Amino acid sequence: MELAAALGSINAALTLAKAMRSIEKGYDAAVLKAQIADLMVAVSDAKIGLLEAQESITVKDREIKALELKLKANDELVEYDGHMYARGEDGKPKGAPFCDACLTKDGTQIRPTNLMRQHWKCPRCNALYSGLHKFPG
Repeated sequence: MELAAALGSINAALTLAKAMRSIEKGYDAAVLKAQIADLMVAVSDAKIGLLEAQESITVKDREIKALELKLKANDELVEYDGHMYARGEDGKPKGAPFCDACLTKDGTQIRPTNLMRQHWKCPRCNALYSGLHKFPG
C-alpha cells in the first residue's frame, strides 16, 4: 500500500468517526457496531499503509546513501588512457587500473590481475584486458 492509499484510509476513518459522533441516542446498536468495525478496519489499513511507506522510505534512504558513497569513491579516481585508476596524493594515477566492466556495472573497484605480460583478467567478472598501464604506488 502506498502512502496515498494510507492517507485515503485515514480520511475514510475520519469520515466514519464524524458520522458516529452525530449518532442519535435512538440509533440502532447493530448499525453502530458495524460502523465501529468499519472504523477499526480503516484505521488498521491506514496503519499498515504507513508502516509500508516508512519501510519504503528507509530502503530508499539506504539506496541514496550507497549511491552517495559510490559517487564519493568515484571522485577519488583519475582517468588515464580510457581506464580509471586510484588517485595518488599528487593527483596522478597510481597502481593498476580498476576493471571497467565492474566499475560501470555497480561501482565496484576491483583490479584485474596480470596473467602474463600485457594480458589482464578481472577476478570478479572475468573481463579480459590487454595493454594496461600499471603506475608505481
